Amino acid sequence: MIDFIEQQKRKTAIVVHTLDRLQRGFGECEKIKELLKADKIEVHFIQEALILYKFSSDDDFTRYDFGILSAKLYLTSMNRNVRCSQKHNREAGLWQGLAPIGYLNAKDERKRATLILDPERAPIIKQIFEEYATGLHSGFSLLQLACKMGLVSKKPNYHKESDNYQKNNFINRNIILNILRNPFYYGMMCIKGKLMPHIHGNIISKDLFDRVQEVLDSKHKEGKSQQLFI
Repeated sequence: MIDFIEQQKRKTAIVVHTLDRLQRGFGECEKIKELLKADKIEVHFIQEALILYKFSSDDDFTRYDFGILSAKLYLTSMNRNVRCSQKHNREAGLWQGLAPIGYLNAKDERKRATLILDPERAPIIKQIFEEYATGLHSGFSLLQLACKMGLVSKKPNYHKESDNYQKNNFINRNIILNILRNPFYYGMMCIKGKLMPHIHGNIISKDLFDRVQEVLDSKHKEGKSQQLFI
């Protein structure tokens, strides 16, 4: 917005509902004040009933400064509350974010975000682990098998007039490798490098996961890590 304003030959009016919709910190203050003093802009804050322009009083500019301070304090408090909420959810075993393939984002009875097992893709995920644990598959053959079984990276989006999947939602070799390395499927979520139990149900056992890791590691030791999924 500032770049646009600086390119204009005439004064630009900026209209915002409330001050914290324009900025929530002091980083842009000097630039905005420079534009005001140069008579390049005037700023209208609807909720605060405040208009800033080149000849605004010191009291109006002080109201502006206090408004930014209030917005910054609110943002700091909100961020702290979000971090506390995330920490509480992690300790409660709740996953926060997009569901891994084989699970679906959903709402519980209290309308809170949760995950549920995907009845279509969870069995495919389990079969992929079982097949790879045999040691008989290359990454490419496993990818072919997963595609043949209809595994996609997102929940299919069916339309009334069509049964087509969303575009760009098919899996690739990297996705298959990430699935095989993901401890979420046996009940542990990785948060900042630390494993924590989750409450969203297991697709495979820890034993099956460990056997798959042994196969992956053996291929790596054989110097085939670069060719694993070719």
